[in-house]
Amino acid sequence: THNLFDNFVAELTFDGHSHAVIPWCPAEAGVEASLRRELPALRALGERVQRLRDEMTRPPSEASPCGCSPPSKEGLLALEKASEEIAADAAKLPVVAAVALKASNAISTSLIIAMEKVAEAAKLRKAPGRNDAEMAALEKAEAALGERIESLHTSLERLSTEALNVLAVAAWREGGLVGARRFGSGQRLVVRGTDGAWREAAAEEACNLDGGPASLHPWNHAPLEMSLDAFEALRAWHTIALRAQHSHIVDALSGRRLDALKQCVAIEVAGGGAELASVVDARSLAACLRTLHEERLAGGEATRPPATLLTAGPASGKTTMLSQVVVLSLDGELVPILIKAQLLQQRLISSPDAFATAWNWVDGYLRIEHGEASPLYRMLRQAMMARRALLLLDGLDEGGTNREQIERHVTEVLAPEGHVLLATSRPAGIDEDRFASFHRLRLSPLTTEQQEQALVQRVGDGRSAPLLDYVRERVPIDTETGLRVTANPLMLSMFASVFELRTGLPMPSTVVGLYKMASDVMLSRSGAASGELRRLLQAVFFEAQVSQGRVIEDRLLDEAALGLERPEALKAIRERARARRRLDGNLRSSGLDETALLGRAMAECAAEVRSACDSLPGALRDALAELRSRVARDELPLLSLLQAEPLQLQSSHLSFQEYFAACAFCEEVTLSGAPPWTWQASWANTLALGAEMGEPFAKGLKRAAGVGGDSLNLCGKLGGDRPTALRAVIVLSAVLTTIDLSRNDIRREGGVAIGNALAVNEVLTDLNLWSNGIGGEGAAAIAEALRSNAVLTNLNLTRNNIRDEGAVAIAEALRGNEVLANLNLHYNQIGDEGAKALASALRVNGVLTTLDLTGNNIRDEGAAAIAEALRGNEVLTDLNLWGNGIGDEGAKAIGEALAVNGVLTNLVLWENNIGDEGAKALASALRVNGVLKSIDLSYNDGLGDEGKGVIRDAVSGREGFELEM
Repeated sequence: THNLFDNFVAELTFDGHSHAVIPWCPAEAGVEASLRRELPALRALGERVQRLRDEMTRPPSEASPCGCSPPSKEGLLALEKASEEIAADAAKLPVVAAVALKASNAISTSLIIAMEKVAEAAKLRKAPGRNDAEMAALEKAEAALGERIESLHTSLERLSTEALNVLAVAAWREGGLVGARRFGSGQRLVVRGTDGAWREAAAEEACNLDGGPASLHPWNHAPLEMSLDAFEALRAWHTIALRAQHSHIVDALSGRRLDALKQCVAIEVAGGGAELASVVDARSLAACLRTLHEERLAGGEATRPPATLLTAGPASGKTTMLSQVVVLSLDGELVPILIKAQLLQQRLISSPDAFATAWNWVDGYLRIEHGEASPLYRMLRQAMMARRALLLLDGLDEGGTNREQIERHVTEVLAPEGHVLLATSRPAGIDEDRFASFHRLRLSPLTTEQQEQALVQRVGDGRSAPLLDYVRERVPIDTETGLRVTANPLMLSMFASVFELRTGLPMPSTVVGLYKMASDVMLSRSGAASGELRRLLQAVFFEAQVSQGRVIEDRLLDEAALGLERPEALKAIRERARARRRLDGNLRSSGLDETALLGRAMAECAAEVRSACDSLPGALRDALAELRSRVARDELPLLSLLQAEPLQLQSSHLSFQEYFAACAFCEEVTLSGAPPWTWQASWANTLALGAEMGEPFAKGLKRAAGVGGDSLNLCGKLGGDRPTALRAVIVLSAVLTTIDLSRNDIRREGGVAIGNALAVNEVLTDLNLWSNGIGGEGAAAIAEALRSNAVLTNLNLTRNNIRDEGAVAIAEALRGNEVLANLNLHYNQIGDEGAKALASALRVNGVLTTLDLTGNNIRDEGAAAIAEALRGNEVLTDLNLWGNGIGDEGAKAIGEALAVNGVLTNLVLWENNIGDEGAKALASALRVNGVLKSIDLSYNDGLGDEGKGVIRDAVSGREGFELEM
């Protein structure tokens, strides 16, 4: 293969170049030959343009006032001739004809004006003894000439090598040549005929076979990796293996094998829009994926990849849905290839070179898993090369520290390659723009009818009555969805299993209670119910959650055990590992984040950690040995064995790992990873479970994050996934009195989340949300919280663009609020309507002592409303009206109010439009007001000596009075 404009020729390898085919359009007849004929001419044209541009670049001349070497008339004429010749030759090439015409017109215009400026400058230079005006005119003319020459440069850039290359690539794509393949004579292919049968053929014979395709396109052929007979034999074996693996799902609590299609809860699919309106369940989803493939088999134009993203919350049945899709796809043409994102992440970390040499990461993963020489790998590779594989990527959200890399590869490599692809993920942390070209689906919560049908099917009609009553009346409500938690398939299954295993005993009333009861049942069923083993399991899950990886390596078991009894020893080892990491240039340049870097460094310290575990108490060492033994025999339901040597495992369901991690925070744990306010979306469910645990979790999170005292300054420090990081801060707000969240751009959604939290918060007294863009809706949510909040005394909403909508909402809340003492609404554009609303609230509010309305454009009308409120208000002591466009009328109204107000001590009227008349009114009030201690009238441009004089006279002799003008 060769670059369009370079003579460099590289060795042609399948894995060594891009296989992007979307957008795709069938190749037009003769286009390739035409473009190939034009390439040498385009290359030569680009070289001529570059030479001309080089000739135009001259070193600066000290003789010229503007520091440049002015071209002569003859030089410009030569430029004009050369440019016109280039443009004329370019116009003969269809690929660049339109651009050449525009460039030619622009060049001509620039040269005409340049000629005029050359003549003007030459005339000025000949003038003897130039005066200052003439020198200035010469400099101006030569500067204008320089601009014209620069414009000529810009015009020629349209025909530069780089620009021509872009045009040629665009023509290549429009002609349907991007993604087209060319094979050497004799290259063996597998080809799909018009009858749907696959055949072997030499490349030159592929379109001449009986029943062969009229033309080749990416979905009807591939280089031959193995004979068709061998392919079909391996595929048949692979189908049997997949059916055995996915036709039944093991219920973690009871250990029963459930038929994936008949006994698992039927989950509805929604959100596909008009294009995927027919998709309502696993069966119709599998049919839709087949249809997407069939559409591509026609070889017609395609602007959108046959890729779909399916989202749903934690434990909603995404993995079960994929197993159902696998089973339902086994008898079709597509070959299912299912990869879990957490295993892909583990391989990316452990074997990065294998992925660097693969044509995509699915191919690299399969090569690692099965071996490059494996017939199964070659069969799956051939299916992918022919775009007849169904790629199923489970749990993009479980990609840990590599999540963004994996998502980018899925959207920027796999999808453009044209594979039929279905990926699943929790919605938290999804970059909507990244998946804009994907079809979108979501799993619907189970309806009440579906829940009851599933329970009857599970426990039997005769035994279901008490369970149905429990689900209808006492199952807890999910605070986020407003639905009963049994709308979640895993929750429903867990309730059913607990009911079956604990007949006659009380059922849990919370989600956390359900997880505890379910995990106890699972451990008891396996005979592993000792307290020390459960304690160790909790520590293992905590360390796994912190490491942001689903695959738990053997070393992490030792680290968890050591952290339980000798946390100072584990901390010391980690510090040494971090120090070595900082010195290791290869690690520092690896592109891994801090968490992944620490994991890589700790892997090198595995022997040191294990040695330190020798001094652990005997009971904990026994629990560690038992855990390894049980996992190796796959006898611990909460953990699944991935490989025995070296030992790798994972939680049987991610939500159990998240539950145990939340439990760990309620005890003495140290957070070795990123602080909570920079957490990724992978922590979202742990925080949700922790929030239900209440104060013990919040205190543990605060302790683990190293937050001392009762205040937390997070000015500009929120990071990671913003909703998750903010949720962590909201959890911490339950045990803090002061939080500074300024300059974090939390926007409307963040304002709403904080409002919801403030409504139930009983501790936080000071909240700074300066410069967060929460807008009117965010302010309204916070205002709603102020109606019931009984502790918040200081609120700063500076620069949040709440406008009059937000101000009105806050004003309504202030009417009944009995604690908020200080309110800062700096620069929020509340206008006179917002000011009027706040003024109305001030008439009845009995606690607000400080109000800052700086820079809100309230003008005279708003000021008059505030002034009217001051007449009767008995608590407001500080009022800041800086920069509000208040004129004399507003000042007069304020003056009249000050004459009767008996509490206001500080008034700021800096940078308004107050003149002498307004000052006189204020002075009149100051003569009778004995309470005000300071007034600031600085930068009122209309305020003259007369006005300043009367103000000074009014406060003359008042001890301690502060006056600024």
